[in-house]
Amino acid sequence: MISLTKTADSPPPKPIHGSRDVRDVREVGEVGEVRGVRAGLGWLLPILYFGLTTVVGVGELGDNTAHLWVRFASRLFALAATVELLRLWVPRRRRRTARPMPRGTGFQTVGVFLALTAVGMFEDEKSDVFAAACTVWVLSALLLLAGTGLRLPRTTRTSSTPARCTQRTR
Repeated sequence: MISLTKTADSPPPKPIHGSRDVRDVREVGEVGEVRGVRAGLGWLLPILYFGLTTVVGVGELGDNTAHLWVRFASRLFALAATVELLRLWVPRRRRRTARPMPRGTGFQTVGVFLALTAVGMFEDEKSDVFAAACTVWVLSALLLLAGTGLRLPRTTRTSSTPARCTQRTR
């Protein structure tokens, strides 16, 4: 007999075609991460961009040459972003350690991209883009802070009531 209602003593439905149960697929490793999902190939775009920026630098288009400290610092930041993205991305592409990228990595990546863009805009002496460069710089700082906030480990409490400070009185 076929019944459309679920009773308390009925067994849970069996998966179709040998697929695993939804609870098996959602094995949680870290907070908010689902195991078995690989980091996407789209992460190669910022990795290649930051790698190219490490070689070429920022603010050196055409006959415009940036200050020495800007050339050095932009390459250093681009190299740091490249190494960090590769450190996160490569293990997450392997079959045994497949996981998505950590939360906040996208915000941080866009923040570094916009920061390097703003530095290039500040160094461009021939165009009047100072207001736009300031706006891009503020936006990049906000994205970096948001991404860092999302990447911080979350703390969980064991009880549902807030922790109270208790003092002994004599």
